[in-house]
Amino acid sequence: NSGETGLEFVDVATQAELDAHTSRTDNPHGVTAAQAGAVDKTGDTMQPMTDGVVLSINNTSGSTIWSVDTSANRMFLSDANGNVFVGNGAGNGSVTGTDNVGIGSSALSSLTTGYGNFALGGNSMKQATTAYRCMAVGNETLVNLTTGAENIAIGYGALNRVTTGSSNIGIGTYANYGITTTTSNIAIGKQSMNNNAGWANVGIGVQSGLYKTSGDLNTFIGFQAGYGNGVYSSASKNTLIGARAGRYITSSSNDNVLIGYLSGYNIGTASTNTFIGSQSGYNAVGTTGCIFIGYQAGYSETNSNRLYIANSSTTTPLIYGEFDNRLIVVNGRLRVTDNSAAPVAGDIRFNTTTNKHEGYDGTTWYAMY
Repeated sequence: NSGETGLEFVDVATQAELDAHTSRTDNPHGVTAAQAGAVDKTGDTMQPMTDGVVLSINNTSGSTIWSVDTSANRMFLSDANGNVFVGNGAGNGSVTGTDNVGIGSSALSSLTTGYGNFALGGNSMKQATTAYRCMAVGNETLVNLTTGAENIAIGYGALNRVTTGSSNIGIGTYANYGITTTTSNIAIGKQSMNNNAGWANVGIGVQSGLYKTSGDLNTFIGFQAGYGNGVYSSASKNTLIGARAGRYITSSSNDNVLIGYLSGYNIGTASTNTFIGSQSGYNAVGTTGCIFIGYQAGYSETNSNRLYIANSSTTTPLIYGEFDNRLIVVNGRLRVTDNSAAPVAGDIRFNTTTNKHEGYDGTTWYAMY
């Protein structure tokens, strides 16, 4: 050394042993012109050295701990604000936010005052500045987010286009890919609600709600449930449960409840329908106000305000009704049995002794014929 106490440079032969006991109270510096391999005290912020690699270790003031930087490329572990950045361009050298973790190329590279974020993957949360309490796991996740909050994106490209939206969840490749400024959407499954731009929608299943755009308050559960026939918008307040339920739903189709495999498959612009059962209302294109219950009930019915209770695609179901005409038809026998409960005026019963129907006037049962 140069006569001062501190770091000493010695040659160590092969298989030799080096035992050092010297120490310094300040931080040592390298001596090369390029300062490659230098160890530098940087104070409270990281100070990259020109044309070289900087290794900065400082644990005496609670500031930077282990930083490697070649200006644009950096490994930066822990600072006084509890931030951890690892990867090429990860983190922002002037970030003032706290408790952020960015791992991967350009992860959280634009962050300023944002806090509590976790970004893992190349370009994850790359544009985030003041965003907070977000989680992005996977390459290109939340890449366009700037100021949104409390979003969760897991899977390549999940929530990719979100800019200022908040409280959204996208799990799966390109899940909730299309939303930008809206809130409270949940998409789970590859390409689930891929084109979604509405709010408070739920899609669970691969390609569920794939082509839905601006509609709100929809629930799609099942493979390709609410998939759509090309891009459609403004479909709202639908509940579609079952693989390919409402598969070809289109614009302005609202307030439907479709439950069962392929239920309402070709529903189109239909609204205010309730179909329960596998393939119920399969071809009920454009209908409104229908209730179909049972396997294939109302399979090819295209009139509105119809009631079907059946277990096949028959056009003469066991119970058929027309709400608009106040009509109900029983395709079979209707049996009315004696009722032992206390009657009220207007009750009708069948007397098995006289084999006649009787009506009750509030006091006495009278034969109806």
